[in-house]
Amino acid sequence: MKTIMAAAMAIALGLTSCNKDSSQTQTSDLKNTFSQTRVQSQTFTANAGNYSRIVGTKGTVTLIAPGSLLHQDGSTVTGTVNIELKEIYSAGDMILSNTTTTSNGNLLQSSGEIYLQATQSGENLRIKHTLPLTVEYQGGSTSTTGMMLFNGQWQTGTTAQDSILNWNADTTRPAQIIQDTIVGPGYMYVFSQDTFGWSNCDRFYSLSGGTAVAIQASGQFNGSNTAVYVVFNSEHTVATADRYTSATNTFGFHSDGHTPLGLSVTIVAMAKIGTQYYSCIVPTTTTTNMLVSLNMQATTLPAFKTAVGAL
Repeated sequence: MKTIMAAAMAIALGLTSCNKDSSQTQTSDLKNTFSQTRVQSQTFTANAGNYSRIVGTKGTVTLIAPGSLLHQDGSTVTGTVNIELKEIYSAGDMILSNTTTTSNGNLLQSSGEIYLQATQSGENLRIKHTLPLTVEYQGGSTSTTGMMLFNGQWQTGTTAQDSILNWNADTTRPAQIIQDTIVGPGYMYVFSQDTFGWSNCDRFYSLSGGTAVAIQASGQFNGSNTAVYVVFNSEHTVATADRYTSATNTFGFHSDGHTPLGLSVTIVAMAKIGTQYYSCIVPTTTTTNMLVSLNMQATTLPAFKTAVGAL
């Protein structure tokens, strides 16, 4: 995980409610884009009656104790189960999966996001609350205090991406920080988890000062066909600029005025009009009442994935 800057920030994004991963639907010109770019699932099998250790390709570790998995009716699961895992640790993957790091409008610093689900014969299983799973997130070479567990739900959006992932804090589950002796050198954040779905290892930024940010498109690019993201390069944070103002053709945040000055950021825009993709990537530094213009250029989806994947 990258070095933490001392500046505090929060950007409000105004969200409504929805539920679980399967509810992520896209209805705009970008409706099929994220299904083609998002991080793919890893699949594992385990015996529900045995102690199991699941290790993802990016180092996430899930520990499942015997008897911890339940059917929907509350009965204990036996036999073979399937485990689905998605791991999202980089800013590029957060954009390509449309899983930005905000909690009810507040910006988060993330150490990693995962999607975890156990099934048996097509049934989504539950976790016994008195026997939770243990999940270890990769933390990088330095550790950060204040990390908590957040659970994610898809929310209906207001611009082209249609739905975004909102994170709700579980304040009862602060992180335990341990030295990573297997994948390391580095640290891991360890949580007990009693729900499946999307979860995130994060901490809040406090709200303090800052400036407004407006990102201006031109011509045919607008809120119905263009999605805009801001990567805070030193913070391991990605926000979506999902407030679109048609009168000025600008994208912004629902609560302006709280982006710290002097931060290195990268603005990423993607659009789809008909069958043609467009993109723009702008590295810049935050300034007072900043206005950034987008110069959208025709691209291909593979080229966009490569460019964003390097962030």
